[in-house]
Amino acid sequence: MRELCPEAPVRAVSRSYDDDACKTGTESARWYALTVRHQQERQTERSLKYKGWETLVPVYVRRTRWSDRIKEVECPLFSGYILCHFPLEERIRVLDTPGVAKLVGFGGVPAAIEEREIEEIRLVVESGVAVRPWPYLKAGDRVRVEHGPLRRAEAGRFVGRIWVEDQDNSIVRFNGTYNAPPAAKGAVVERYFHFDSWRVNVGTGQWAPAQIYVEEEGAPGKTPRFKAQTRIWDYAAAPANKLDELTKILIENDSQVTDQASSKDVSPLESQRSWEHQAEENILARLEKGGLLAPAGPVDEVLNTVVNNLIVSANLNIEAHCRVLLTTPIETFSIGHTIVISRGLIDVLPDEASLALVLADELSHIALGHRTPTQFAFHNQTMLSDAELLQRVHFERTPQEMLEAGKKTIEIMRASPYPKTASAGLFLKALSARSSALPRLLAANLGNQVANAGALERLAEFTASAPELEENKLEQIAALPLGSRIKLNPWTDEITLIKTRPIALLSPREKMPFEVTPFVLYLTR
Repeated sequence: MRELCPEAPVRAVSRSYDDDACKTGTESARWYALTVRHQQERQTERSLKYKGWETLVPVYVRRTRWSDRIKEVECPLFSGYILCHFPLEERIRVLDTPGVAKLVGFGGVPAAIEEREIEEIRLVVESGVAVRPWPYLKAGDRVRVEHGPLRRAEAGRFVGRIWVEDQDNSIVRFNGTYNAPPAAKGAVVERYFHFDSWRVNVGTGQWAPAQIYVEEEGAPGKTPRFKAQTRIWDYAAAPANKLDELTKILIENDSQVTDQASSKDVSPLESQRSWEHQAEENILARLEKGGLLAPAGPVDEVLNTVVNNLIVSANLNIEAHCRVLLTTPIETFSIGHTIVISRGLIDVLPDEASLALVLADELSHIALGHRTPTQFAFHNQTMLSDAELLQRVHFERTPQEMLEAGKKTIEIMRASPYPKTASAGLFLKALSARSSALPRLLAANLGNQVANAGALERLAEFTASAPELEENKLEQIAALPLGSRIKLNPWTDEITLIKTRPIALLSPREKMPFEVTPFVLYLTR
């Protein structure tokens, strides 16, 4: 890894054009860039000055080793270019100067250089600071100079540090902020948060933004004190379009299908179950396509093991499996025989008993036969844009269903191999204690809110058996910080469990239940 700290700004020009593409006009003199023949910057500069034009050819000193000594040679900072000040209507005389090749522009229009940029170049030349061309910048890159004569706060420029990987010189991390422009009289002052932005390698030479941490200490009358995490994923997804469904044609096999069963007829009960299963498959496929549901993987297998333990120990004659919602808000829901649990909820659960309690609550709805929203069996009901998906797809249960599921959950947990539910009750207490401070984290997007008053009342048996919540007690872990268990691949949406070494807590402050923390990623190619 390498930190990017340019010595001086160098803007490379990327296009030029011939004189016959120029536009005439009666503009006042401005600065333009001229391309010149190889190693003829000095001779061409003298010719332009002889014609009366003001020029600028900044140089730097390069040390060259000869056979018997080391010699210092002045070289143009912008090799192959001369900066010249002239009215555009005089461009013919300029282009007729020996050594001048073209007038630099974009899309057939001469590209005038701002006077501010010329002054910055002069400032560097007159300051005596050693400068040289920076090899890791590409045409169009913008940089922030932290030290030297060009260091100043300019609106819209990034201020901070940039890390670059040492193979393809791709930026992998930003740490800093942006300068806000001065506010006009009476206008609202624009502010930029301080952020730490990380990119991860998602393919050969491809580093995609993945995780951003924001933190503000706050100031009276300015910004509030807060912390925030932003996670970005689903890069490989195809855009959702209602017309996509019309291009997917399934051709059935013409050959006869031999049914081995003795009866070929389908009972109403089988039809109903098939209809509910079709609705379940449709909505799960749409949630996964929309980047909300992780593809089936190793994390699901861990969750399925816990669910299977609950089913076997409680002697439930049902099947159920789990999927993971990729969003942070703490929520769960079930559709058909699938239990969906959010990534944020998995992150903060302190142990397996707490996970079992959360899964048992949703398993109870399946065991009690609570209704599955079968309108999604009609495929057009899932032909929604990603924005419509969040607005129209909801799976929260009615208060009566929640009450019935609460009683069933107690039965399942009593018969389960997770008899020590004190930690689960402590987790519910911690949720309740922070319900007012973390409203957005506890607000469900699609399913059931885990920490609402009704849920705590239904599961009061577990909270009653739990010890008192003591946040200053070092050994009492009621909940973990966000990001403690799940690692997400932003390109494929695949998730895995984080493998970290255990670290001893030094103070109760380091427990950080439900909190957001900075990101420190182990970057790999």
